[in-house]
Amino acid sequence: MPERFLGQTLGGRYRLTRLLGTGAYAWVYEAVDTELEIAVAVKVLRPEHTGNEVAEARFRREATTAARLRHPNIITVRDVGRTDGITWVAMDLVPLNLARRLQVMPYLPETDVVRVGLEVAAALAVAHADNVIHRDIKPDNILIGTTGEAIVCDFGLARALSSGADLSATNQVLGTPHYFSPEQAKGEPLDGRSDLYALGVTLYRAATGKLPFEGDDWYVVARQHVDVAPKPPRKHVPALSVAFEGILLKLMAKKPEDRFPTATALSDALSRLPSAPSTGSRLAIAPGGTTTTHTIASATQGRQRAMVFMLVAFALGVGSLWALRDRPAVSTAWARLTGATPPRDSLIDTLPVAIEAPVADSQQADASTIADSTTRPVDTAKPLVRPAVRLAQMSVNSNSDSTAISVNGSPTEFAPWNGDKLKPGRYIIAASLVSGPGVMGCPHSEQVDTVTLTAGERRRHSVELARCSRVTIDVQPRDAIVALLDWNGRVVTQGTAAKISPAMVRAGEWRFRASAPRCVEFNGVDTLRAGSDTVRFALVCS
Repeated sequence: MPERFLGQTLGGRYRLTRLLGTGAYAWVYEAVDTELEIAVAVKVLRPEHTGNEVAEARFRREATTAARLRHPNIITVRDVGRTDGITWVAMDLVPLNLARRLQVMPYLPETDVVRVGLEVAAALAVAHADNVIHRDIKPDNILIGTTGEAIVCDFGLARALSSGADLSATNQVLGTPHYFSPEQAKGEPLDGRSDLYALGVTLYRAATGKLPFEGDDWYVVARQHVDVAPKPPRKHVPALSVAFEGILLKLMAKKPEDRFPTATALSDALSRLPSAPSTGSRLAIAPGGTTTTHTIASATQGRQRAMVFMLVAFALGVGSLWALRDRPAVSTAWARLTGATPPRDSLIDTLPVAIEAPVADSQQADASTIADSTTRPVDTAKPLVRPAVRLAQMSVNSNSDSTAISVNGSPTEFAPWNGDKLKPGRYIIAASLVSGPGVMGCPHSEQVDTVTLTAGERRRHSVELARCSRVTIDVQPRDAIVALLDWNGRVVTQGTAAKISPAMVRAGEWRFRASAPRCVEFNGVDTLRAGSDTVRFALVCS
């Protein structure tokens, strides 16, 4: 069990404190770097693979590959070692990923998806320039940083194209089937355009909430990647732009030569979209594999001219305010611009954006108000000021310290979360447990609530989350009627074991009741473990 490593210290400095996730080859823990006193992530090779030369070679290769790829959008490897037979890698801790965000939100706005595409493309451009392809781009391997940036991790299937390494031979089908490129599904040689296909599937999933291809097993899905055209994204989400849809379909072209030739070419196409960030920076690849930083231009020349016009207008406005600064009517505006003390009750704090209730159209104002405003003289001796907005406060608490919180679609931090200066309005609070046993597919590990704050209100909001157990019931006789009851005596599920097993319920203590003809009724209590568990009991029958 992965919990057995909790409390151990690896490499003399990394004390494992919490299990974050499990995979086929490794377990991932949150740990404390006792020398720097910071939280880090430590990936540990599973004990059953210890001594397996191929598995250990792949594990070490992941560390060395990621360590030499230095980029803000690639996970930073801090250390690698072996302690008492345990092989491990220490890296930066980024607890959230795109897959978790897509569990809280069905799909993301186009602006967010384009940003993810730009940042992952920047990471892939650096990797491809170093002759490294990732081979497993998917939402689980795209982490979400504290400021919402995308960070690519898990180069476990990466292969150095020039190394001649045979750990991932070309006739092996490795990766995740739903994100396979056609050439990857056929076991053919790969280049960087295979990663671009997988990124296209990932962005399709993020933008529409749907995978382009589904199936009962990996072979069915792989054949669709090879033979079936994906459904246009705008069929799922009509609000997507035609230009962005075109980029997604080009990324998922069946033939590599029909896709973007490089990650840099993809980045250039995304940066020209109206939904792209207007300015920013990314790493471009210069000849010879070196990197240079340059600025992403605005989407169109028209937007550039508009920006110049706005700057000129702003300068003229400042000059006008200076000339008229002694007049009461402009004193508030001048105070705001210069930072001087404004007239009392004239400032409104800069606050997080609330989802405001709709207001009446200004053209439907009350007739008496219009008449009054046209006949009553305006007192120009009194400064025109806006009344101060009374702010609200809200705290979000959870029964688990591994609860990730997002507010109005923006990831914040783990619970508890505190918002001290919030505008009155409606807030959507999404809470979810981070990955681990009993989380994936568990209806009790996520909760979305809508909270409406009024001016001056102080609100305490609590969420109750739990992991699930996929419980299988084995009872004799097999035709006995079994019931699972919660601690309030409420029957949650009932029927024969064959009918209700496996049942997905909260992990923890449950009451079991079973009855059958000519048998003594059974009543018992059992604790169900997170992830999966089996309960066995037999009735006493005549």
